[in-house]
Amino acid sequence: RSRKNQLMYESISELQRKEKAIHEHNTLLEKQIKEKEKVVTQQSLWNQQNHGPSSSSFLLQQPVLPCL
Repeated sequence: RSRKNQLMYESISELQRKEKAIHEHNTLLEKQIKEKEKVVTQQSLWNQQNHGPSSSSFLLQQPVLPCL
C-alpha cells in the first residue's frame, strides 16, 4: 500500500510539473499572438494611410492588355 501511495504521489507531482510547463508555454504563445496581431494592425493602418483605399481599386480597374 505504501509503495502504491508513493507511486501515486510521484505521478501527481509529475503531472503538476507538466501542467505548469504547459501553462507557461500557453502564456508564451498568447504573448506571441498578441505581438503578431499588433504588427498586423500596425501594417494595416500604415497601408491605409500611405496607399489609401483608392490605390487598390485603381489596380483592379486597370484594363488587361492582350499579349502578342
